[in-house]
This record gives sequence, structure tokens and C-alpha cells, in this order.
Amino acid sequence: MLSIAANPLRKEILMELYIVRHGESENNARPVEERVEDPGLTEIGQRQAERLVYRLWHVQPTRIFVSPFRRTLETIAPYLEQSGQQAEAWIDLHEQGGVMRGVDVPDFEGCPGMTREEIRHEFPAVHLPAEIDHTGWWKCRPYEPPTLAMERASRVAAALREEYAPSHERIVLVSHGFFMALLVSAFMGLTSEGFERFTDIANVSVTKFILTIPHTQLSLYNCVRHLPEEWITGVDLRHFRTEISVK
Repeated sequence: MLSIAANPLRKEILMELYIVRHGESENNARPVEERVEDPGLTEIGQRQAERLVYRLWHVQPTRIFVSPFRRTLETIAPYLEQSGQQAEAWIDLHEQGGVMRGVDVPDFEGCPGMTREEIRHEFPAVHLPAEIDHTGWWKCRPYEPPTLAMERASRVAAALREEYAPSHERIVLVSHGFFMALLVSAFMGLTSEGFERFTDIANVSVTKFILTIPHTQLSLYNCVRHLPEEWITGVDLRHFRTEISVK
């Protein structure tokens, strides 16, 4: 059951879930034909990641899960360095499609993704599952269509509810815009078509769910109050003249 207006203080709060999009990547700032398979952050993306530190200080997460793409790892790295906390790479948080080289779906070629050694060298505060090895985390698999990504989002939502909701933790997920839209839709019980209303997600925006019994409450959506207006990227700025918050 989805609850938007309910007062969480009247129920036992099981888990606070914060879903964060990565900072602006080099691909976000490039024409489609110049994009690469695993870009890092732009200069403004790095600034956004630094500002995210202050937002997460207020959250005080007990667990952090991050997609193994470079842009998500670079987004959480400043917080991990300054807080001394560790994160866990969760492959299922990756962007829809996977690690692809090419301009369009017919031309896509699967790439390895970062290897275990590369991630451990550059991001030592990120704990890696056994599946990430010397062959990379994507392992040159083919393109993942949106239908399969929606199934993956449903699995992630179910895993978070079943494995972590009873733990009373404050969990942060660092993921990607399109997959976030699918994941929000999965938590809200929408069909595969419903995700389209959530596709306009800003870089390093924060979306918050409170999981209670028996409700899933969306308490904050696409929030960018930790950024100055000139650092907001990935969306039409007119949407953010007034902060978007569902309480």
C-alpha cells in the first residue's frame, strides 16, 4: 500500500531510504555521438558531489549502496573520504542498458566495466561483492532492454523491503536517473508505463521513502535544496524554482 499524506510519527518507522542520482557525468555534458561507456564526473559534477557531503551528514546513513559505474563511485567518494564510512557496491543499481559502447541500440557493444582491482585502487572505501572480479562487473554482456531493467528494479525494491526494512536503518542508494525512475515506480506499485512521470531527475537530487507497516511513504522527491541554482543540472530549472517535496 502506498501512502503519501500519512503521518509517519503515528507508525513504527522501519527504514528511511534515500535514493541519490550521481553528479553530472561527462556523458551528460556531451553530444550523444561523443559519449563513452563509463564516464567520470565533470567539474560541476565533482562540485555537486562535494555538496552532497553536507546533505548526507544530516542523513547520517547507516548503510550505503552504490552502483559500480565510475560516475556513481565518484559521486559518493567525497562523503566516504570525509566521513570514514564504507559503501557496498550493488551491481543491480546500475543504469538501464549496462556498460555499452556505441551511439544507439543497434550499434551497442557490451564492455567489461571496471575490474575489481581498478575499483579497489581508486575507491578503497567501497566493499565489492565476489561477482566483481578481474573480468569487470558487466563482463561484456549484451544491452539490457527497459523491460528487464523494470524487473531488476522490482527485485531491488523487494530486497530492500524484505532484507533491510526490519532493520531500522537509514540506507542511501547512489544510482542513475533512468533506473531511479523505475525504482521509484516499483516502490509505488506502478506499472511499467508509470515510470515516465519520474524521468526528469536532477543530478545529486535526493528522493526519500519511509517504509512502515503497512505503508510505503514517499516523503521527498527529487530534492536539490543542497545545491545552488547554478549547479542544478539534468532537468529543466523551472521545475526547481520552488522545491519539489511530497510530505
